[in-house]
Amino acid sequence: MTSPRYCAGMSSLTSIGAAGMQAASARLQGVANRVARMGVSRPDGAAPETDLAGAMVDAMLASTDFKAATKIVEIGRKMDQATLDMIA
Repeated sequence: MTSPRYCAGMSSLTSIGAAGMQAASARLQGVANRVARMGVSRPDGAAPETDLAGAMVDAMLASTDFKAATKIVEIGRKMDQATLDMIA
């Protein structure tokens, strides 16, 4: 029976979406760290970062990436359900 292999392929969408959500979350965490350090003197003597607009653009992109990854998971679940409905 080839159904389990087909279902395993469908769950890869969930894995791809979850990985995308993790990447977007890590990106947003990086942005939050950058914003938190803005204006603070760096130990190596380098000038502190002051690009708040760039940080906000990165935050918005991370948010968009997260939403897209969430949609991938949602579509994967719908496809899995449709597959199960066809089998049942």
